[in-house]
Amino acid sequence: MAMNSETAVLDSPALRRRDWQIILLIGVAHSSSHFFQLVLPSLYVSLGTEFGLDFARLGLLVSVFYVVSGLGQASSGFVVDRIGARPVLWFGLACFVLSAVLIGAASGYAMLMLAAAIGGIGNSVFHPADYSIINHRVSPPRLGHAFSLHGLTGNLGWALTPVFITTITLLASWRVAAFSAAALVAVVLLMTVIGRDLLGGAAPAEAGGKSAARPAAQESVWQTLAALLARPALWGAFLFFACTSIALSSVQNYTIPLLGQLYDLSKVAASSALSGYMVASALGMAAGGFLVSATPRTELTVTAALIMAGLTLVVLAMGWVPAG
Repeated sequence: MAMNSETAVLDSPALRRRDWQIILLIGVAHSSSHFFQLVLPSLYVSLGTEFGLDFARLGLLVSVFYVVSGLGQASSGFVVDRIGARPVLWFGLACFVLSAVLIGAASGYAMLMLAAAIGGIGNSVFHPADYSIINHRVSPPRLGHAFSLHGLTGNLGWALTPVFITTITLLASWRVAAFSAAALVAVVLLMTVIGRDLLGGAAPAEAGGKSAARPAAQESVWQTLAALLARPALWGAFLFFACTSIALSSVQNYTIPLLGQLYDLSKVAASSALSGYMVASALGMAAGGFLVSATPRTELTVTAALIMAGLTLVVLAMGWVPAG
């Protein structure tokens, strides 16, 4: 009886409400990260026309974005451990705002390259900061929901960008679209500042383990990195996510121009197709959680899904889909 009473207190309505506020706030912040990842690709056609850039130079902008992001992500986790996730999250959002302003004000390729690098720096902080806040601030009974919604909001952010950027570009101009992206992320930054109490402070179960966790946080960067690199499972996961990220980035960055060239689709139609892909990806992520839970051979499920996705892309890229 005492244990049931204690559980009820620990999982009170107030705690549940606070957990969901944290989950939703982090979800919105994460969606802005994924939203910004597609700002430059959604502007490919406009930037190419404005500055006379081919797809190789346009693709280099996104490569710089992700290379800087990857390098920054390797170190941002250590920064989060030392100064906390909240200021790191704010820094990332502020970088997005600055990057979008630079894109909108760009007078040449060098300025676009600077904007891509700053955007990559901002993008590098989100997973370390988000996961730290979720693990430390959300109660264990709702951690699964937190991570599920975190992934879902990321895909919804991807789905929003092509429609958002293309619509504003057609109604106004590509520069207005870039400034609008900056304004949208600035609103998210303001939301996280207003909700700062949800993102910081003592974790639900941190009090008892704070002293035990402190030495690990103070380990040298090289000791922690060496311990991680000594695990074969880490390298396997790295290769898997590297390959899937390459494929996903290709779809995100080149779907709009590819559909325009192969199927003579307008920018609006091609952007809508990419947004539809992202929405379907979000729904698949939600359904995949139940599918994996119900299937003991999860690796077969993943393999089958990847093969079907790859074959679909081959059919699309070969121009075999009827244009009508």
